[in-house]
Amino acid sequence: MFAKKRNSRRRFTINITPLIDVLFLLLIFFMVSSTFVEKPGIEVTLPQAKTAALNRADDTIVTIEHDGTMYFNAEKIQHHELSNRLAQVQLKNINEPIILQADENVAYKTVVFVMDTARQLGFSNIISLTLHEGTPPANE
Repeated sequence: MFAKKRNSRRRFTINITPLIDVLFLLLIFFMVSSTFVEKPGIEVTLPQAKTAALNRADDTIVTIEHDGTMYFNAEKIQHHELSNRLAQVQLKNINEPIILQADENVAYKTVVFVMDTARQLGFSNIISLTLHEGTPPANE
């Protein structure tokens, strides 16, 4: 007459295999599609500083090699061309920082020339690249 109640509980399980597959596909996608910012291929030995800080380096970069050769965003320029190039940058963005990447053995006169030229054109944010003390140089 009366049916016996079954005292069995159904066990529900969640299959996470598709979730793991999707996560791995996303991981592979982001690894393949990511881009890496690289410095221009100009070899300079940066000086070390105890107070060095990390900044994003995608702005205007002036590089000075140990012999005084000057580059503006990885393009070789003469010293007299610097003010024209900086003036063009200032027309686009007044608050653009100038990143100065000078070799540790470059003449101080050349570094002062670049900084003075930038300040005469109204640039107030001049960043000098250094290595944090204890960090090995890239060319070692």
